[in-house]
Amino acid sequence: SGPTVRLITAGGGLHKAMQGEGWVGPAPMAEYFAKNIGIRHARGRFILVTNPDVVLSPSMVAFLARKALREDSFYSASLRFDDRWPERPKEPSKYLKKVLARVADDARLKGTEYESTIKNRPEASPDARKAFGDVCGGEDAGARMPGYWDFQAGDFVIAAKKHWLAVWAYPETSWTFGVDSSVLCKFFGRGLRNVALLPPCFVVHQHHRIRENPNARREM
Repeated sequence: SGPTVRLITAGGGLHKAMQGEGWVGPAPMAEYFAKNIGIRHARGRFILVTNPDVVLSPSMVAFLARKALREDSFYSASLRFDDRWPERPKEPSKYLKKVLARVADDARLKGTEYESTIKNRPEASPDARKAFGDVCGGEDAGARMPGYWDFQAGDFVIAAKKHWLAVWAYPETSWTFGVDSSVLCKFFGRGLRNVALLPPCFVVHQHHRIRENPNARREM
C-alpha cells in the first residue's frame, strides 16, 4: 500500500482575500503563502517542496525510498524540460517512459525557450560532479562544492523540517520573483551543505504556458 496522503487546500478565495487586504500583489497565485501552510502542517522528518508540473525520475523515487537523506544537508536536483504538452495517459507507466525518452534528447530543446537551460544543469559543473556524482546511487561521503546550486529552485527542495521552521520557510512577501531561491540562501547561511542530485536522479518540468507575472515584470 502507498503512503497516507493528507490534502490541505489553499484555494482561490484565500488568494483573493489576501490580495484585497494588500498582503500579495496582482499575481494570479500566492504560491509561497500556500507552500508555507503545507510546510507548517507537515508531520515528517524531512520536507520536499515541489510543484504540480514536476515529475520525478524513477531513480529519484528510488533514492528517496532508501531514506538516506542527511539532516546536515539540503537537496536540490538536476532538471529536464519536456517540450510537449502533458497528456492524461491511460497507461501512466508507458507515458512516463515516453516522457523520459523525450527529455533525454537535448536536440529537442534547440531553438526553444529551454535551450539555455542545458548549460545551467549541475552535472555541467566539474565541482558538482566530483562532490555529488555518487549520491544518487547511495554513496554520500559528505563532500561539498563551493557555494550552493541555485537552478530552478522552486521545483525541488528537500531539507529537514526543523531547518524549514528555523528559517521561517519562504518569505511571505507581496511579490513572487526570486522567492524560491531565497530559501536556498537561508539554508546555506545556516551552515547546511547543499547536495545537488545528479542524473539518473533528476526531475522533469512538464511543458505549459508561461504566465506573465506582473510582480516579476515589475521587479525586473
